[in-house]
Amino acid sequence: TTLFRSEIVDGLPKSVRYIGENAFKVSNKDLTLPAGLEYIGDHAFGNSDIVNLTIEKGITQLSDRAFSGCKELKSIDFPESLEYLGVDCFAECNSLESVTLPDSLKHLGMYCFRDCANLTEVKGSLANVEYYNNSFYRTKFMDNYMADNEDRAIVALGSVLLKYKDDSSDSTVIPDNIKVIGKGILPDYFRKLAEYAGVS
Repeated sequence: TTLFRSEIVDGLPKSVRYIGENAFKVSNKDLTLPAGLEYIGDHAFGNSDIVNLTIEKGITQLSDRAFSGCKELKSIDFPESLEYLGVDCFAECNSLESVTLPDSLKHLGMYCFRDCANLTEVKGSLANVEYYNNSFYRTKFMDNYMADNEDRAIVALGSVLLKYKDDSSDSTVIPDNIKVIGKGILPDYFRKLAEYAGVS
């Protein structure tokens, strides 16, 4: 079954396998994505009135902007099968205060939680997650993290370098666990050297 632009009344049927782009404007307060879903289109549930979102185990990815602009969204139950969250996936979900990322997560898209103004807590390890320095752009979580580490010369979160201040002009030492360097963190010369060493 494939669903396109529609209104959900009693929840998604278990038979649904594909959800098209811009498929729903959901007025339901509670939404469960069934385990059989194989594809969720871009902006599939954008600007909906969802408050509580449950994603059943078996779903591996959420596409770009899938839930962006869901301003009433307060809780997300991620499954331990989820591996990929797309660009702007939960952007502008202003009521979201806390998220728990599953251990299965491998990729967090650019601006994934952008402008979630009240997001203050992110649980779960980011050590093995590929993400960007703007994945939590303009959230209380990132603002507080940077403020707490204001006096440190090197600031990293998981495998992402967020800040690097080195008074030495002839050497730059990047921690071994760093896989991604935030935009503007290093001068172009040092960034090119880092890219040669396998750090993006």
